[in-house]
Amino acid sequence: MDKRNLDFVYPNGSHKAVTLRFDDGPSSDKKMIGLLNKYHLKATFYLIGSKLMQGNGICENEVKKLYSGHEIGNHTFSHKDPRKNTFTSEYVQAELEQGKKFLESIIDSPVTGYAYVCSTYGTIGEDEYKRLLAQTGHKYAIMGNENKSFVPDTDDRFNIAQSFRFRDDMLIQKAEEFCAIDANELSIMLVMAHTYEFDDPKYGCNWQKVEAFCKTVSGKPDIWYATNGEVIQYLLAVSDFKNSNSMLNTTESTLYINLNGRDTTLKPNQNLADLI
Repeated sequence: MDKRNLDFVYPNGSHKAVTLRFDDGPSSDKKMIGLLNKYHLKATFYLIGSKLMQGNGICENEVKKLYSGHEIGNHTFSHKDPRKNTFTSEYVQAELEQGKKFLESIIDSPVTGYAYVCSTYGTIGEDEYKRLLAQTGHKYAIMGNENKSFVPDTDDRFNIAQSFRFRDDMLIQKAEEFCAIDANELSIMLVMAHTYEFDDPKYGCNWQKVEAFCKTVSGKPDIWYATNGEVIQYLLAVSDFKNSNSMLNTTESTLYINLNGRDTTLKPNQNLADLI
């Protein structure tokens, strides 16, 4: 059996997933969470430790309850712009570690995802930045680039692309297209914004458009609604298993497979041969 040709599905048995991303933790996140919960959607919020401590937007004592049911990701502790500053490896490592540890301390859960500040590696370069991400315990990282596609871009766990931004002129049409496709391979719609954009006309996206998007993609039995981390780490596990030389699932994830018309699971440390 060529395991690369297996029909992998998401945990709900579908081939489609919708996941949303929001950065910085402005007070408008509260309104966004209300919409997400109304339409039973999931998102990852990439937060800035120092901003939470200062109460500039969301306060640190609000975080655990406010974002319950969603994922918290790291967006560094200080959010200094790498395009305007020269950073050493030691500085970046400290920012990654401090941001991650602070968030973990206020939500009592691991923080494994990261969003690059201003979508750049800065002066230390790509290879060094990714080395530091791995060293500090991050499992995936998202850049700001868009692939304008429903095809997962998980070749590099520390350079994940998103599908679209909320301000995309074609967002609602793309949402309708995604809902309509009869996908036979794992597909994803990962959409990004800062929620403060929805209050400012210059960004080209308002709350009416956001709710229209949420309404369009919600309530579909053939879509898995999950956080960035849930979808990305599942896709990475599928990719790792497919590309390994072993029939053993050495990943930390349970893999979901449609095998000869039968839905089954391949648990960590289980051999595919046991299912045949």
